[in-house]
Amino acid sequence: MGPQLKNFTNLKFVKSYGGVLAALIALMVLFSFLSPHFLQTNNILTVLAQVSIIAILAYGMTFVLMIGEIDLSVGAIVALCGIVLGVMLSSGQGAVVSIIIVLLVGALAGLFNGFISAKFRIPTFIVTVATMGIFRGVAMPSPMPGQYKLRTPLFSS
Repeated sequence: MGPQLKNFTNLKFVKSYGGVLAALIALMVLFSFLSPHFLQTNNILTVLAQVSIIAILAYGMTFVLMIGEIDLSVGAIVALCGIVLGVMLSSGQGAVVSIIIVLLVGALAGLFNGFISAKFRIPTFIVTVATMGIFRGVAMPSPMPGQYKLRTPLFSS
């Protein structure tokens, strides 16, 4: 029996995650009975695509929490990056260039948080609450809320 399978059958693992796994399985069974489309490939791919952003953020946040810090500006940074991507794509920029710039914007926002916290010895909670408001304000595309349509081949079906 390999080490992964041995860990899976470990009683400690079952005690820690068994309830969550049982709830997930119960919900999947329930939803598959409520909707015949639930277990179809398209729906599963859609759910995975929607969860992927949160999973990536949670993976990064795990390291922040492991060192005893917290970053409350993550959602605002994601919104800012989304707006930057939308503006760049709608202005005709290529997808690769746009994605690289968006990654740089996100990295610079995180670097800014870290620099302010380290240089001025301000707790990350305070810094990230402040920058959350700043990034959220910068991310506001216009004073009129609503939907914005992107006409780019990157998002066409």
